[in-house]
Amino acid sequence: MGNEKLIRRNIIAAIVSLILIVGLGGAAQAAELEGPQTCTKVEVNAGLCVVAAVTGDEDPVVAGVIQSLKSGVDPTAVDRFIQLRGNKKADKSQQEIHKISQAFKAAKTAKEKDAVLTPMNAGGVGTVYGSTLYMNDTVTYLYCGSGSCSMIGKVAVEYRMGITGNLSFTLSGDLNVTYGPSVQFKDLNCYTYYDGPFNIDSVVKTWNNCNSAEKYNFSTFTQIWSENWSGGTLGEVYYPTYTLRFVNAGGAEIYFGWDAREYKIDSSGWTHWT
Repeated sequence: MGNEKLIRRNIIAAIVSLILIVGLGGAAQAAELEGPQTCTKVEVNAGLCVVAAVTGDEDPVVAGVIQSLKSGVDPTAVDRFIQLRGNKKADKSQQEIHKISQAFKAAKTAKEKDAVLTPMNAGGVGTVYGSTLYMNDTVTYLYCGSGSCSMIGKVAVEYRMGITGNLSFTLSGDLNVTYGPSVQFKDLNCYTYYDGPFNIDSVVKTWNNCNSAEKYNFSTFTQIWSENWSGGTLGEVYYPTYTLRFVNAGGAEIYFGWDAREYKIDSSGWTHWT
């Protein structure tokens, strides 16, 4: 009997040891798959992570690198992030961000650098109902480390630009946190651009109501009150743009922007969305 008890105890001990090994291995694997839970400005500048904002099926790692470079993060910090990630990953995302970094460093002028960082919303976005252009979207932001990304929050936006008559316009909007922590809506900018020749566009209107909707206290909502404007030149084409920067309670800065659909002022003065 004594030998049987000893055998049973050894078997049980072996099973427990196996469970612990498997369990710890699974936990380690889960930790590897889980992305960072913080990505402050200090961490970004150290090359430990990037903050990515996406609105569709964009690759968040690629988006995060592009947005970091666009927002003025030191390219050496971005290179360090790419290097640290490359120590763990050799996937398509890694190849793409390495290519972007090399092209950005090779570009000699600001215009060339901007060309490398292709806008995420080229072509104009929004849906026209009647005479109003609705630009609805949801910005999902993630923290991406050297291993993977963690989805942190979502902000839903709606911008409404209406044509109220020939050469007459109105603009309003709403921004809501639909998931995640409260944010500071620090920079909300809305402009109307003249679509010039040779891709040389110029601002013809700055919508001050967007700036007035900025909030430096943490909030889940802000409203852009309606503002009216009349302007433009017969025969020309224009389009609105919307950009935002918000900061969450964790200290991460998120940037995003949209070029909306164009409108035309005909030679007769008739103003319409194209």
